[in-house]
Amino acid sequence: MNKSRPAKTTKRKPRNKKSVQNNPKTALNDACRSPKIGRLQAFNWRACNTGAWLKLSACMSAALLTPTYAQAPQNIDEVIITATRVAQKADSVLAQTTIISRDQIASAGSATLAEILQRYAGVEIRATGTAGQPSGIFMRGANTSHTLVLVDGVRVGSASSGTAAIEHIALDLIERIEIVKGSFSGLYGSDAIGGVVQIFTRGQKSPRLNAELNVGNKATNGFNGGFSTVEGKTYLAFNFGMQKANAASATNARAPSFIYNADKDAYTNTNVVIKAAHTLWQGETVAAQVWQSRGKAKLDAGPIAAENQQTLSGAQLESSNQIMPWWQSKLVLASTRDSININSEYASNFATKQNQLQWQNTLRTPVGTMLLGAEQNRQSLTSNTPYDGRERTVKSVFASVSEQQDTQYLQANVRLDKFKQAAGVEAKQTTGQFAYGVKVWPEELVYSSVARGYKLPSFNDLYYPGFSNATLKPERNTNTEIGYKYERKGGRITDALTASAALFDNKIEDLISFNAATSKPENISRAHIRGLELAANGKWQELDLRATITAQQPLDADTKLQLRGRAKVFGSAGIAKTIGKFSGGIDVVAVGKRYDSANEAPDSRLGGYATLSARLQYNISKQFSAEIVGSNLTNQPYEHSTGYNTPRRQVMFNLKFSAK
Repeated sequence: MNKSRPAKTTKRKPRNKKSVQNNPKTALNDACRSPKIGRLQAFNWRACNTGAWLKLSACMSAALLTPTYAQAPQNIDEVIITATRVAQKADSVLAQTTIISRDQIASAGSATLAEILQRYAGVEIRATGTAGQPSGIFMRGANTSHTLVLVDGVRVGSASSGTAAIEHIALDLIERIEIVKGSFSGLYGSDAIGGVVQIFTRGQKSPRLNAELNVGNKATNGFNGGFSTVEGKTYLAFNFGMQKANAASATNARAPSFIYNADKDAYTNTNVVIKAAHTLWQGETVAAQVWQSRGKAKLDAGPIAAENQQTLSGAQLESSNQIMPWWQSKLVLASTRDSININSEYASNFATKQNQLQWQNTLRTPVGTMLLGAEQNRQSLTSNTPYDGRERTVKSVFASVSEQQDTQYLQANVRLDKFKQAAGVEAKQTTGQFAYGVKVWPEELVYSSVARGYKLPSFNDLYYPGFSNATLKPERNTNTEIGYKYERKGGRITDALTASAALFDNKIEDLISFNAATSKPENISRAHIRGLELAANGKWQELDLRATITAQQPLDADTKLQLRGRAKVFGSAGIAKTIGKFSGGIDVVAVGKRYDSANEAPDSRLGGYATLSARLQYNISKQFSAEIVGSNLTNQPYEHSTGYNTPRRQVMFNLKFSAK
């Protein structure tokens, strides 16, 4: 009798294993641009809401994953979702990717999201001032509006400016960031000309309680905390935070007199994210979440007292179902909002609402993993400015296939977008990507890709009273790339090493620039950006090492002059080590010279710079740790834009608590 019982248990194991495979969680584990002031100007109206622009204003899981716990693979840092909209090992993706973990974000001190991306992902920053002031990123030399920003798979951003206000996305909200470089309109549609940044909001898949207190110089302080809990098939998470900074003046004496003001420009941010999910009896997972990040910043507008209040928020409902062992379906209903209120003598407001419906089907077939999906995004704008048009609807269908046969890899995407906007204007845009790779050795992957992308004109470009052009066409690009990836878990020289290289060539056509002769924006510019990216991460002698460097030629295709605000060489490096209860690290960011003009005018030259950051952490116990973080320790003065300050030396003390 006793011997027969183990035998029965053994027979049940295949059935248990099959039931696990049908579980949705385990199944996936197995798998100023408007208007422009000069040619190719990278600024947009949101980034110019100070000074003179205040006067004119008076007249941003799998790809649909929410919350991340529902389907995220266990070794999350080795898997990326954004590159294919399906969970995939990072070393097999046929593109250059970066994953930024919560630990890296939490150790950044007073750094902003843009500075985090610059430090770890090899991008450039364009900012007009210190904390909370308008900022954006150049990815592979493309404009700031050419990077798509997603939060948990959903678009965020302003329809009026055409960009996402990343300066107001608080780091307290973020669990993980994925960055994919290259043209990805074939998967995501408009905006993904230079690449995609996807932010996954906080919410652990396991029970956890966390809290953090931040105190720094220059009256910089804050706190954040939250919890996550799992009861049976129900999950709940809550995180909140607040940060304050008595930041230095956004402008300096190089700024025009009608903008410059030497007073301090304080910044405050409050943020919250709430997630809930439940797995139903038939295996379907239903999840919901809401999040908000609200920033309040003083603005420099000469003698005029001005303040910018901007709120980014989102809400979404998701149903994820494993219909068949080989067929997973996901449906997402979401809405995001970007609301700006400028309080000044020339008060103005702009609010963009994006209602989005997404349906994605992942099919595991003998010929590879296929992705079939459809989306609809309805953008609407409310403002006290009398825009000639305020709505746009984009309906999309897309398909993708990812295949691996022995040492060969294939990735192909195609997407059709049909958009309808004011005055009954309708148009279509077809984009796609094809990539092929070969594992020449078990640790080495060589690939090549070609892709077509586009960017829709902003509402400022199309409808701003007196300075717009409703006949504008989308900006378009063709991106080609040859890449190399190497990964070794151990070796004689290093304990582990991951390295990558990419040669890229991005041709952008029909760029929208302001035509002084007509006083309207027109599709009259072109850009040609070529470059080489190198990146490496390794472990040697118990040291964690990393480095990135980019050498590029970001040129106006017509004048052959350097694109505004972009350097020819830039990079970063870091070293970290853990000794007993202590851990620490040093990071360096370096950027070459740039010009804050479209004609390389000598008086617009922005000199190269390098900044040094460091941190030291002591683990008091399993739950408590204390950390000191210093940014720009050499107090290096530098500018991203002429006349606008950047953060000087900042030291933060952090006390952290985390318990399971």
